[in-house]
Amino acid sequence: MVDFATRLQTMPVRAEVPGGLLRGELRDASEVVISFGGDGYYRTTEADLERQLVNLCRLLVVAWTRGYWDALSEAAGHRIASEPAPYSEASAEYRTARDALVVTGRSADGHLTITYDPTNDGWQATIQPGTLTALSEEDFVTAARQASRELYARRRQQIVALKLEIFGRDARKNAEPR
Repeated sequence: MVDFATRLQTMPVRAEVPGGLLRGELRDASEVVISFGGDGYYRTTEADLERQLVNLCRLLVVAWTRGYWDALSEAAGHRIASEPAPYSEASAEYRTARDALVVTGRSADGHLTITYDPTNDGWQATIQPGTLTALSEEDFVTAARQASRELYARRRQQIVALKLEIFGRDARKNAEPR
């Protein structure tokens, strides 16, 4: 029997933006691997690709969230579709702080930055001017993978730090699950 954490880590999460220009897959709950439909990479602009990346991020979050609640429901034996009410002041404080975390990931070459900022319309993607000319499709896919990997790693670090700050040394035992 696979434990719940392993199931979440290996859960298949895929999305495609309308029109099929861009597809993405969340792998190991730690990175997103993108691919382009046809010759879409060579027919787009930085501004359009930024919008497509933001849409893909939103779609991947929706797919992951549905998968999370489905897996949790299956493990519990009944339907669960949202978090229960906070069980303490610390729990409420944690959720409020968690839901306000801003996280950014950048590619190693600096061509791509992806940010999640819940106070500023959620997802943002910034592609440096000239990137689509400077990078091949394969290099851009690598840059996106690097940026997503950094974003997920920083998010995990933020969550651990937040749990330690709010719940103290027994954070693993007393903290909210995510």
